Amino acid sequence: EEFRHRLAHEAIHDCLTHLPNRASMIAGLESALERSRRSRSQLAVLFLDLDDFKDINDLHGHHTGDAVLVEVARRLEEYTRSGDLAGRLGGDEFLVIAEPVRDEAEAIEIARRLLDVLGAPVDTPSAAFTAGASIGLAMSTAGEESADQLVRDADLALYRAKELGRGGVHVCDEELRSSARETSSIAEGIRAAIRNNELLLHFQPIVGARTRKICSAEALVRWQRPGDHGLSPPSNFIGVAERSSLIIDIDLWVLQNVSAQLASWERVGLPDDFAVSVNISGRHLASGRVVGDILAALEHHEVEPRRLIVEITEGALLADLGEAARKLEALRVAGVRVSIDDFGTGY
Repeated sequence: EEFRHRLAHEAIHDCLTHLPNRASMIAGLESALERSRRSRSQLAVLFLDLDDFKDINDLHGHHTGDAVLVEVARRLEEYTRSGDLAGRLGGDEFLVIAEPVRDEAEAIEIARRLLDVLGAPVDTPSAAFTAGASIGLAMSTAGEESADQLVRDADLALYRAKELGRGGVHVCDEELRSSARETSSIAEGIRAAIRNNELLLHFQPIVGARTRKICSAEALVRWQRPGDHGLSPPSNFIGVAERSSLIIDIDLWVLQNVSAQLASWERVGLPDDFAVSVNISGRHLASGRVVGDILAALEHHEVEPRRLIVEITEGALLADLGEAARKLEALRVAGVRVSIDDFGTGY
C-alpha cells in the first residue's frame, strides 16, 4: 500500500524538487480556469527560467546544479501566496499559477517579488550562486483561455524577457502573439523556400583599391517569397532561421549553389585568384558537421577549395574559440580561406 501511494505521488511530482510536475501543473491550471470561469475572476500564469543555469552545470557539475534547483523550488513553495501553485516543468523551468489576482499590476508585483527572492545567493557545498531568473507572464480573464494556450503565451513572454536582457518580467499581449504567428509563418515559409528552390543568390563584387578591378565577390542570399511579399532581404528571414536548424539548411543551400556557380564561371574562365565569400552561421560552426558540409559541396561541383572564402562573425568565434579554431584550421589545411566578419563590433 505504501509503495502504491509512492508510485501515485511520483506520477504527478518531480523526483528532484518534489514539486508538481508538468502534467500535474497543466491539470492544476485547468482546475484553476474552471474556478475562474465560475467566479468570473482573473488568474496569472508565471513561467520562470533561471538565467545562466547552464554555466552552473558546466562549471561546477550537475550535483551543484541540482542543489540550486532544489533551493529554488523551496523558495517558490515558501514565498508563493497561500492558494497559489508552483511546479517544475523540467530542466530549469518552473511554473506558478497565481489565483485569484485583481489585475495585471498585482500579477507583475507577484512576479517581481519572486525575482527578488530568487535573486538571493544560494549556498551549495561547492560555492554560493545567485540564481537569477526571468519571468514570462500571461493573464486569464474569467477563464476564457485554455491551459495550453496560457502556458504557451507565458513562454512567449519569457522568451521576450530573455531577449530584453534577462532578470525581468514581461507580459504577453496581442502584439507578442501576432509576432509569434508571423515568426511561425516565416519559419514554415523558409522550409518551403528551400524545398521549392525559392531562394536565390546575389553576388556583390569586391573591388581592389589599387587595381580598381573585381577581385572577388560576396554571396548574399535573398528569398523570392510567393504572394505579395516579393524579394525579401536577409533581414526579413535570417533572424527567424537562426533560432533553429533552419539556418544550417540555408547555409547548405548557399554552399551548394555558390559551388555550382563557381563551377559554371570556371568553365568560361575566371582570374586565378578570384574567390567567393560565403557567410557561415554560428549555429552551423558549432555543429560537428560544418567542415564536412563545406568540403562536400566543393567536391560535388569539382571546385577548388581556394575559390571559397568562409566568413565567420566574431561573436560566433567567441562562443567556443578553441573548437572554432580547430574547425577553421581544418578548412585552411584543405585550402579554404577564412575571413572574420563584423570584427570589433562590440566584443
